[in-house]
Amino acid sequence: MTARLGFRTLAATIVAALAIAGLAAGPAGAEDPGRTLSGTIHLPGDVSHNAIGGIQVILTGSSGDPRYTYPENDGTYSFTGLPADTYTVRFDAGVYYEPPVGYNTPTPVSCGSYNAQTPWGTPTPIDLTTSDAAGIDFTCTKLLSISGTVSLGANTVASWLGGVTAYAYGPHDAHWATVNPTDGTYTIKGLTAGDYAVRFTSKPFNDGTSDVYPNLLAEYYDNGVEFADATPVPVTTTDVADINITLERGYSISGHITVPEDAPSSWRQGVSVSAMSSTDLANGYISPSGDYGIYGLRPGSYTVEFATQDYWDDNIGVWVQLGIPTEYFDDAAYAEDATPVVVGTANVDNINAELVSGNRFDPPPIPLIVGDPVVGTTLGVSPGSWNPGPSLLEYQWLRNGEAIDGATDSWYVIQTADRSTNITVRLTGSLEGYPSVSVTSAPLAVPPHPFDTAPVPTISGTLTAGSTLTAKPGTWSPSAALAYRWYRNGTSISGATLSTYKLTTTDRGTNITVKVTGSRADYVTTSKTSAAKYVPKVFTKTVTPTITGTAKSGKTLTAVRGTWSPTPSYSYQWYRSGVKITGATKSTYKLTTSDKGKKITVKVTGKKTGYLTVIRTSASKTVAR
Repeated sequence: MTARLGFRTLAATIVAALAIAGLAAGPAGAEDPGRTLSGTIHLPGDVSHNAIGGIQVILTGSSGDPRYTYPENDGTYSFTGLPADTYTVRFDAGVYYEPPVGYNTPTPVSCGSYNAQTPWGTPTPIDLTTSDAAGIDFTCTKLLSISGTVSLGANTVASWLGGVTAYAYGPHDAHWATVNPTDGTYTIKGLTAGDYAVRFTSKPFNDGTSDVYPNLLAEYYDNGVEFADATPVPVTTTDVADINITLERGYSISGHITVPEDAPSSWRQGVSVSAMSSTDLANGYISPSGDYGIYGLRPGSYTVEFATQDYWDDNIGVWVQLGIPTEYFDDAAYAEDATPVVVGTANVDNINAELVSGNRFDPPPIPLIVGDPVVGTTLGVSPGSWNPGPSLLEYQWLRNGEAIDGATDSWYVIQTADRSTNITVRLTGSLEGYPSVSVTSAPLAVPPHPFDTAPVPTISGTLTAGSTLTAKPGTWSPSAALAYRWYRNGTSISGATLSTYKLTTTDRGTNITVKVTGSRADYVTTSKTSAAKYVPKVFTKTVTPTITGTAKSGKTLTAVRGTWSPTPSYSYQWYRSGVKITGATKSTYKLTTSDKGKKITVKVTGKKTGYLTVIRTSASKTVAR
């Protein structure tokens, strides 16, 4: 209690000092007492009431100048003598005195701005232009924690726990905690409500007798490699426990860094080493002797960088210009030229670097190939602007990454052998006092040769179910390996990959096409598709016609067609002893003397769009003589 009163006395002293400067809340003049703003701060029931002494109230008007005060023991606070204005109020949690912990105990609550309820929310303006404001209350929320136990997997060393740190990344904040080296427990405190990604990493440390280098894979809970793989840990209204994890042994890259003899003894302050893969970036640690190690690596291909920079040497109080350019393994000036270091299922040693003093070209521009990728065309190259300009610029043209014999000019004529390949050019710049640098262009794809002749195929055969269609591919020049694919209404027919295709009932009412694809080495694979052939539907019911009437000259015969399904359009043709009777195309026919003794028949033809035309012939009827 005494300490809290002392804290408040200090606050009063600050306010009094601000009043002398004309900044603190107070009467603007005897005639105008100004406005008053007041309220109460509330703490969660399970938080020590002493924590109220660690909360500061900040009032800000339109001028932007803040005013400060602290709550009474009962949580009430007030600002008086305020100019008429619009204000915002923020409640900040700091530190307080808590027996027996002592001074500077972190306040175990999260506060924020009035009506926003969070430190990152938008505050609600309070209008004091016409009247005072009371009841500007705020309820702080208790800060929570995530805890658990870290275990180590196979082939690890128990002491490595001393280098493990647990991090909790939330929507608005991040917190961390070291892991107990004895039992692996940890507790990350100071968390507000939200979903957190919890990550566990390790780094070298000194256990009191020697340096320890944990070789552990960093991991997100639960078994996640990257942030996107993390299993969110929801923090709501209570502490979260049992967020446990087992860290597995990783792999390392190690070696020795040599610097020029005239390098300052403090050179390690200006040199760093790291390994980067497509998913990981790990920093290494350099010993006084120049040995280094990069730990906790997953299997993969890594670019190892030995980065250098000028630095301030605290021991001698001067700025040190190291004069050693950055390089990549193995003696590469730029990352794209680095030799990859492949980490498998074992540590990789002897990845050494001998750093040298001197100058370096700025990263050179990527050269641009100029010209069309056609056989017989002369290609050129635009080298871009180098800094400094090289005294010698050498060219080497490459086919699929392999140097082309004799192709060392600034131009190159595309050859027949270049078809179906990628052409690039590598430029190497040299200048006295600078290490040579090479840079390669983007690839220029030289397409294969087109076929001289690639005919459109045709289809032959009867368009009825059960019949076999044949693809006629024509003559390709030069000859090609041909592949076939049959289609029904544009959709490929499963298994129909021969030059012939037997129609099924499923094909009725559809369009059939065939695609012929020709391929040949160094030629453009080409496909040609036939015109469509329509396979008509069939009537579900047809009827053989009959003839009614007296078979005698002068009498009229009638064709009875019956009922077909679906209904077609009908046409008729009468026959005399198998010979078509001219003009006899109606459903009736009047017999003539020419018909005496002859056999009369009638053919009924049914037609419907999309259907197979059907002809049905009646039985014959003999005309009396």
